[in-house]
Amino acid sequence: MEQNLENQIKKLESPERIAELKPKETLLKAGLTAGMAVADIGAGSGIFSFAAAEITNETIYALEVNIKMLEFIDAKCRESKINNICTVEINGDNINLPAYSVDMVIMSNVLHNIENKALEFNEVNRILKNNGRLLLIEWKRKRTDNGPHFEKRIDKKEAVFLGSGAGFSVTDEMEFGKNLYGIVFRKM
Repeated sequence: MEQNLENQIKKLESPERIAELKPKETLLKAGLTAGMAVADIGAGSGIFSFAAAEITNETIYALEVNIKMLEFIDAKCRESKINNICTVEINGDNINLPAYSVDMVIMSNVLHNIENKALEFNEVNRILKNNGRLLLIEWKRKRTDNGPHFEKRIDKKEAVFLGSGAGFSVTDEMEFGKNLYGIVFRKM
């Protein structure tokens, strides 16, 4: 495994980050239950995908632009004998999943990297079944020593505005440590 990828995975799977995000607990709080299909957009090393696999036996789509991360997730699935995680490469603005194909979408620390945020919310709406949920986790819009540049961060009010513009309502809000917020949206 190349050094850069190894460092990214160590960072994404650090005990501190896992303790802060509490992936399985967070998914349960967001409403994930057995029998729900999931899309994890910007899956990274798959911490939310693997947590979802502990909750549901339906398909979990781990979507990622980094092919090396997808290969890592595939290898981890083989090692762990997990067969309901399907890796999907993200290419461009469209999410490569059919309309109304999932019950929940996870976007953890990814929206700030997406250029056309309104289009992304519309794509999430398209792939979600009626009454489906979107779990959005993002960096608070404040200056910190780590995370994305301040200019890239999305204020919680802006995230709610983008979600409502794409046909979502807020059902819950969460805090993750001092630097991250979470919003659970429901497709109206």
